[in-house]
Amino acid sequence: MTDKDNDDYDLLGLVKTAATDAAAGENGDSFIILTPARLRTYAERTTLEYLRKHPIGRPGITVSVHSFASLVRSVIGNRDAGKYAKPVLGMFTLREFLASLMRRDPATFRKAGDTFGSANQFANQIAELRNAGITADDMSRAAEADPESGLLEDERMKALAVLLRATEQRFGATHVMQGGNAAAAIPWIRDQGDRLHVYLYGFEKLSAAEALAVCELQSHARVTVQDAADCRPDIVAALFAGQIEADCATGHVGRHAAAPAYTLLPEQSTIEPAERVTALSAADEIAEVRAAARLIRTLHDHGDADGVPVAYDRILVTARNLEPYRALLDAEFTYRSIPINASPAATMADGAFADLLLGLLDERLYNKIPDTTAVMRVFRTRLLRDPGKRWRIGTRSLDLLERRLRSEDPAVVWADKDSASTGAVVTAIRTVIDEARTVFLPPSETGDEGVTVREALAGMVRFLTGHGVNLSWKFILDDEATDQERDDEAAMEQRFARTREAWGVVMRSFDELADVLGDEPFADMRPTFAHGIEALLAAQPSGATTKSADAVDVVAFPTAMRPYDQVIMLGCTESSLPAVPHESGLLNDTERLRLADSLDADGKTAQAASLRTLSVHGKARREILAFNRVLHYASRLTMLCPRNAGGTSCALSPFAVRLLPQLPDDKWNTAHPGDHRLRGQTMDDLPSAEMFVAATAGNGTATERGIVHDVTTKPASREPLDPAVALALFTKPETKGERGEHAADVPYASDVPAQPATRVFKTSISAAERYYANPFDTFMDKGLHVKTLKPFALDAAVEGSFYHTVLERTVDVLIAAAQNPDVLPDEYRDADGATLNAHELVDLFADPNRHPAPMPEYGLDGRSLIDEEPRFAIFLSGNRMNAVRRQLVQRLHAFVDRLHATRNIWKKHLLTPAVDEEHASNTTDRPLSAEQQFGDINGIKGDWEPITHRLVGRNGDDSIAVRLDVRGKVDRIDEVARGNDKAAFIIDYKSSGTNYTLFADNDGAKVYYGHELQLLTYAYAALRNLGKSHPDLRVAGVAFLPVKASKTGVASDIKTGTLKIQTTASDAATPNAAGLPALFSDADGALAGIEYDNPQPALTIDDMGLIVQPWFRKTDKNGKGTKSLPVASTEPETFSALLGYVQDMIVQACQNLLDGHVAPAPYRNVKDGKNGAQYSDFADAMALDLIDGRVWHYERPMLLPDFFDKVENGKAMDRLETLTTVASQDGTNGDSAIAINAHDDPGTGIPGYDIPEHDNMNEKGQV
Repeated sequence: MTDKDNDDYDLLGLVKTAATDAAAGENGDSFIILTPARLRTYAERTTLEYLRKHPIGRPGITVSVHSFASLVRSVIGNRDAGKYAKPVLGMFTLREFLASLMRRDPATFRKAGDTFGSANQFANQIAELRNAGITADDMSRAAEADPESGLLEDERMKALAVLLRATEQRFGATHVMQGGNAAAAIPWIRDQGDRLHVYLYGFEKLSAAEALAVCELQSHARVTVQDAADCRPDIVAALFAGQIEADCATGHVGRHAAAPAYTLLPEQSTIEPAERVTALSAADEIAEVRAAARLIRTLHDHGDADGVPVAYDRILVTARNLEPYRALLDAEFTYRSIPINASPAATMADGAFADLLLGLLDERLYNKIPDTTAVMRVFRTRLLRDPGKRWRIGTRSLDLLERRLRSEDPAVVWADKDSASTGAVVTAIRTVIDEARTVFLPPSETGDEGVTVREALAGMVRFLTGHGVNLSWKFILDDEATDQERDDEAAMEQRFARTREAWGVVMRSFDELADVLGDEPFADMRPTFAHGIEALLAAQPSGATTKSADAVDVVAFPTAMRPYDQVIMLGCTESSLPAVPHESGLLNDTERLRLADSLDADGKTAQAASLRTLSVHGKARREILAFNRVLHYASRLTMLCPRNAGGTSCALSPFAVRLLPQLPDDKWNTAHPGDHRLRGQTMDDLPSAEMFVAATAGNGTATERGIVHDVTTKPASREPLDPAVALALFTKPETKGERGEHAADVPYASDVPAQPATRVFKTSISAAERYYANPFDTFMDKGLHVKTLKPFALDAAVEGSFYHTVLERTVDVLIAAAQNPDVLPDEYRDADGATLNAHELVDLFADPNRHPAPMPEYGLDGRSLIDEEPRFAIFLSGNRMNAVRRQLVQRLHAFVDRLHATRNIWKKHLLTPAVDEEHASNTTDRPLSAEQQFGDINGIKGDWEPITHRLVGRNGDDSIAVRLDVRGKVDRIDEVARGNDKAAFIIDYKSSGTNYTLFADNDGAKVYYGHELQLLTYAYAALRNLGKSHPDLRVAGVAFLPVKASKTGVASDIKTGTLKIQTTASDAATPNAAGLPALFSDADGALAGIEYDNPQPALTIDDMGLIVQPWFRKTDKNGKGTKSLPVASTEPETFSALLGYVQDMIVQACQNLLDGHVAPAPYRNVKDGKNGAQYSDFADAMALDLIDGRVWHYERPMLLPDFFDKVENGKAMDRLETLTTVASQDGTNGDSAIAINAHDDPGTGIPGYDIPEHDNMNEKGQV
């Protein structure tokens, strides 16, 4: 056994020894250098270089280099007609065999046979034991030798022994397990005897089968082991214990290799001199990879400290766990043009063929309504073709179908075979599914229990080959192929190349399964079959490339190593290095060690050593030995230590601390002058990786925070969009039909000629709110018209629309009944002819399919809910959604009760100054309108004209007059009256659970990101238009009314103690009329003995609105009043200024859009963490922008007292001040406050209110 201290330490010395032995050997002798597969190329190159310079000189005698796999495959398998070769039993076949056995013996295995995880665990453990040469008899002897251990008394161990014995009986003499092919060399080694000279080099570990082969080599062949004592694997130490003791006696090896030391952890090696180790800190994993790439490029181009360039093949990038770095490494190293040898991150399970096969095995595909995910998984592979050319399913057809399936009722879509867009593809997919059903559907579903494994697999293969899955795209292209098909040919051919690899793996496994278990019933393995296919493909790498001789090696350790000039180790943190060992397999540590002791007693050293290496202690030893191996073969080591990994702060690895020189403990030494101490280094003591690489490279821009990396993912420019492009995106030419009163000439600024607007900018209030949340969202939605797919689901938008629509129809009927009861159809009357109450109307209008009696003059056109909003079809998609609809209806009933209670409170608490308070009447409240539309929406003309403003567009040097039309619907307008005083109360329903505060007191309640625009614009629209029908009508107030009870101080659930349960019916001391006890329902389904005694309290809206004087909220002597009315109050002039402020916000938002200010600039609220990108539909599109912290703007909250102060000073607070930092980046000024110059203009149509005068006002006083 050779060691580092000997002259023949390196591989070249071992090759020299082998060549010398070959020159002196006899004819017929074989000389083989055995290495791990990873080092075979390196060893071959070194051997060839030596033999080229020093030929052996004997014809027919050579030194060959092999791994155990290549030895069995190319040497042993080609000798003596292959008599030594044995087929390998794949894990896929082994798992299915064990699952079949477990399902037949439920008494022993219970339901384990139906679970892939159980079968997989047993298969892995049996493969380990079989490869190690451990039999069921060994387990029995271990249990008999130590009866008190109870080794086989556990149900799990009994099951393992049964399955192990069954596997031995079925496959023991004919097959070897996967990973155990080295055992096939054992008979050949015995036959070769001492004519075989073997030289072992570079093994970091030996597999169980390789350990058995090495034992045979010790017994029959001549073996030389090249090893290093400080990182010798435990299994090698165990196998060569006798030779190690002899070497120890001659002083050739140290304490590391002695067998008794196994009970202790090995010591960590050091590197001398210390300058060979460099430890650097990095911000995170990304910074680590960037620093590594720049360091490699510097070493290759400019050389190390000695100025000698380092070849790529002399550099290793390693880590204890490379998984977090694989994608980063590929991207960064490709950008730097650094070639690497790395295992591909993708597997065959990620490919198209895996999606196809696993999708066909998915039972959801064969449902009456096929699962959308399963359908798309199968057909988006584009691997299925119709040999008869009856159908062709293209990507565009699948896009249309998926859009409909996601946004509509799938049952309707699958039944709609006549649809122009999806009918053909639905028919084609149904045809394929019907063909696949008899092949891939579980046998229990089809009733065909007699199908064997061979028949089932044959049916699957016939289906796949019949649809051309194994054919190249070129083979099916004909002369009639379209240009698009020919353009796709190259891309599809690449996909089929990868498909053929997976096809070969699956077909070989199918052949093996048919040969071994072909006559078994397929039903026994059907529950685990799909998972077995997935595990099979997941174990095979996809896209592997040939290793380059001039590339950086990227491999995780523990692994076989060769000498490197530079080793870069990533992830040197306390949590990653060393890794925490844990138990593996079905055997726990106690069982594993007891079995190993029994095997040792029987003289089975290799088997016992294989078991011990997988114990927790064995894994802990391997962690240290593997790190020592990296140190052993590294000329220089650079350790990169991330401060933050996976979102968690990290500490320095103890391995790194031991390598680095200690530093004076300044804190201790200052406190204890006479006791000087040293301490280990921490993350804070390490130099920055970016600064270090910059200094090494001698270039880059260094700053206090590090180096400015020359690869940036942040946006390089935030210039505004070209205004001409913005003008084309956001506006349309005004058509003749759109001209009306609101299309009159509007005076513009001095630089714009006075002329009629030639283009129209149509917007909603929510679009302006969305602009203040994040301008980029408005740009994508209203500018580019990118519409996100609305899923066929009950989301917040559908729920809110349902509330609004039902309430609108209910209020419309109530208004009609109050104004003209004679026009009410009988549908809205009870049996006595009286108008239905609000609860009865809610129940009536909540039916999605009901067509209510039309009353066009009151807004009822006779359409059903689904006709008005097709997304309401979700309520008809099943019993569950119908139950959810009933729950929403109950919530509406609760809201009606709460609203009724609220309006009752208003009677005595919403007041106006009266001359004679003693005889003053209560305040009355009646609805005036519901969902009152202003402007045209979706082609429906509104009763009111839109709110109009003027904007200025730019087309080069030309200024374009643009008219802004603001459209919307006022949820509800009520008329409140007290004596001769009448006013309108503007209501905005809110269906979300958010507490919608509006200008509350200084208690932290805030308005931000344009929240206040909608309600106050409703008030503005109402004031402009109500003056025509109600000339003297002012505004008494505005308020949000929450439909949901969440965060409003009101519970919508039935509280404890509010149900009154009687032992009998309330009108008798005996059971009810149906003869049932009172707790049971009567003939009509009513619960006569249960009463609900919890009247819904009034709404809490004290911070959800604003009252306009002279109306006020009644308070007691302590200044307290009801919470069912807003606390905030203002004068009409200030309210007018507030409305003008809101309109200016809308105008400014739309002007910003025309000016091209559409870059991502989401708001961020410091207090509650909300931000404008939190619920964005376009978060992916602006992901890189959000990395740049400058895109965020922190919005200052605006409270009503702040606004009042500004008004008193003649200037309203400008909400756009908060966007100053963003605007300055675009080269604009963020200060555009509104000047308030109150005046009284009777032409405004808003009597008694002063409208703020600014340059957006026309001659009629309209803004």
